Amino acid sequence: MVKKDDEFKFRIDIETAEAAKEKAARLDVPLSQILRQLLRDWVSENDDQSKEALLGKQ
Repeated sequence: MVKKDDEFKFRIDIETAEAAKEKAARLDVPLSQILRQLLRDWVSENDDQSKEALLGKQ
């Protein structure tokens, strides 16, 4: 197991938070584990992705 020695804290809207918690519960996987894996995947991706491609048009 990888040692977890740093912490991220960020704010999201309540609808997204509740939907994420519900989906994680249905999958029986801790939401923190899902977020860690998403971040690992994103960091390991090719850096050619533009800001617009990453965040969508806002």
